This record gives sequence, C-alpha cells and structure tokens, in this order.
Amino acid sequence: MAEESLEDRKSLEALLTNQTDEFRKFVKKFIQDIKSPESQEIIRGYLDQGRTDLVIEYINNNSDNFNEAILAAFLAGANWETRAIASKILDKTISVSFDITYYQSISELARIQSQFIRDFNASSSELFAKISRDMIGVGYSVDEAVRLIVENYGLTPKQYDAVQSYRLALTNLSSNALQRELRDVKYDKYVKAAIENNKPFSRSEIDKMVAAYRRKTIESRMLTIARTTTKTALESGRSQAALQAELSLNRFGLGLVKEWRSRRDGKVRYTHKHGNLDGQVIPEKDFFVSPSGARLAYPGDSRAPRRETINCRCFLLRYVSALERSY
Repeated sequence: MAEESLEDRKSLEALLTNQTDEFRKFVKKFIQDIKSPESQEIIRGYLDQGRTDLVIEYINNNSDNFNEAILAAFLAGANWETRAIASKILDKTISVSFDITYYQSISELARIQSQFIRDFNASSSELFAKISRDMIGVGYSVDEAVRLIVENYGLTPKQYDAVQSYRLALTNLSSNALQRELRDVKYDKYVKAAIENNKPFSRSEIDKMVAAYRRKTIESRMLTIARTTTKTALESGRSQAALQAELSLNRFGLGLVKEWRSRRDGKVRYTHKHGNLDGQVIPEKDFFVSPSGARLAYPGDSRAPRRETINCRCFLLRYVSALERSY
C-alpha cells in the first residue's frame, strides 16, 4: 500500500501543478482583459455619467468567466479519480464511470463556482468602494480615477492599504520600506543610500518602485487564488467521482474509504498534522473533523473556514473495501 500511495501522491501532485498553472494563466488573462484599453473606455464612460454602480457591475460580470476554469479543474479531478478507483478494483467485471450531468455533481460544481465568484466579487467591490472614497476625498479627475481603478484591480482592500503605506515609507525614507516581503529587491541599494544620505526620492522614482511592489502583490494574490481554487475544484471533482463510483461498488458489497494525507513537512498547519487530520481514514460519505471543529469532505473544502483551506497542500488517498454488514 505504501508503494501504491507514493505513486498516487506523485500523480496527484503533477495533476494539481498542471491545473494550477492553467488556472494561473486564466487569472493573468482575466486581469489583463480588465486593464485593456477597451475596458478602460467602458469604465471611463460610466464614471463620466457618475455611475460608479455600473463600474462595479461591469467588473463583477466579467468574473463569470472563471466558471470555465473551475469546470476544467473539476473535470480533471473527477476523471483522475475514476481511473484511480477502477485500477484498485480486483474484480474487472465491475466498472465505474463519471457522469457530469448527475444532479449531485451539477449541484456541487455550481456551489463552488458561485461561492468563488461571490467571494471574488465581494473583495473587488470592497476595494472599489475604498478607492471611490479616496477619489472623492482628493478630488481626482475621471482619467485619474480610471487609472487608480485599473492599476489596483486584483488587490484586496488590505493589500491596497499596504501599497499606499509602502509609498508613504518611501516618501518618508523609512527603513520599513526595506522590510516588505514583496518589494522589488533590485531597488534596495538605492533605498538604503537614500535613507543613509537623507535624500528624498522624486515622484517618478517612487511611482516606479510602488508600481513594482503593486505588481508583485497582485501576482502573489493571483497565485494564491489559483492554488486554492484549483485545489478546491480538483478535490471536489474527485469527491463527486468517488461518490458516483461507490454507487456501483455498493451493488457488489464494496465501498470506499478515504485517508487524509499531509505533506508531512515543516509547512503543514497544526490542524492538518499527524495525530490530527493526517492519517485519518473514514468512509467516503463522512466528513473529516479538524481540531478547530471544522468539517471537511476533502482538503480545500470551501465550506470550511479559510484558515483550513488557503494554500492547503494535503491530499486524499482512497481504497476499495468490503462493506461492514450487520446481522
């Protein structure tokens, strides 16, 4: 079983990496489309009319395109799991398959798609409201407002504040500017020299460094979104495939159990470590219960709190077992 588990783990890691890369490409294109000249003209037109509500609606409507990327990861996970379960069935007269039109699978796919879009749009709307307040307070022109919206799109409100505080640190020649994890280190020697000589930066110099910091912050968030959303979609697809396969197996007195596996390294969060979730084996239809009290059907289950799912690297292994009978 250990050898089989290692093979499954490596195959799953490769699948997750591939799907994450594909999702990341999609996210990058999505951001580029929002920042395109065509989108900027649409946003400018709405702002000219004083219709900030239409700006939010326009941006949020575009996020529906994420459904396609989530579906791709969902199907990849479902197809992988169907093949994996089939390979573990000793009686080759028993067949399993996955039907994307099965009502429970359609419902689960729709749930994770709508939850992602709802959460993503809520963050975008909150950021836009924050920028709008800043625009009103300072009295920006429409062109300046469009620039602010477009260049900061993709940030959370908290990250937007971090970008503004980075600008302030550079303006005030604060050493805090050298402690930012997402700063562009190629500017470090210039910042150090400016601080040591108490020589302020020009506006254009600050703009350049802030733009680099903003870009890396957006890229970091997009990577987190790609990793977390791909994980959720892929594991959800695997779970739905397993539930469908079990319907076939049950007719032959067989069922599925699932085992939670962490990466078992120093990066594993406490609740997922061995002795907690790691190593637990439960029936397919049951939920894992974290020490935090969260219930998860699989790693990355979006119904659980984010502290249990963001950047989770755990995975499930499934085994075919005989059903326990009571007489």
